[in-house]
Amino acid sequence: HQGIFFALVAVSAPEAGTYPTGEVLTAFANVCADTSCLKAVEISADQEGWKKFEPAEESHLGKLMAFGKEAAAESGVADYDEAVFRRFVAGRPLELAVTQVGSTTGCRVYDFEASAPLKAESLESWAKRSPSQKVEKPEVIISTTWEPGVTGNADKTQIAFFPAGSPLSAMHLSGLALMAQSTGDAK
Repeated sequence: HQGIFFALVAVSAPEAGTYPTGEVLTAFANVCADTSCLKAVEISADQEGWKKFEPAEESHLGKLMAFGKEAAAESGVADYDEAVFRRFVAGRPLELAVTQVGSTTGCRVYDFEASAPLKAESLESWAKRSPSQKVEKPEVIISTTWEPGVTGNADKTQIAFFPAGSPLSAMHLSGLALMAQSTGDAK
């Protein structure tokens, strides 16, 4: 049985160095196209083939969601809601976290297993414009931010990479994080 497992892994894993940037960015842009409220993202997630699930407490996403919920509670935020989904895109295990905190909706796609940042040229080509901010601290974070956002009605879009051993891993961040966020009237 182990041989079958290894054969399946070998078939589904992309070749080294061939991260499916276009497919992952398209999946992110499609699911996070309408960030007006949590329900809008849930509808997109369903239409785009994402499956709702409950992350294990000890998983990256489970810890990250607990951290966010705890931070919201500590800051006195009473209006908090969330939904979590997953989907494979071009062989990559992606997880989607949607949060509604007051009138702010966050739509975040994670590839916790990604081992390198997306290329700056690929991001600018995808966004069709230069970013408003770049942070390049290779041992901590590499991020590219656009304000206003580039996905649908987002006020802000950010693509970030957190390398193994980053001090931000204490916040349960690792690999790639793609975020679209809108602040406005929650429905």
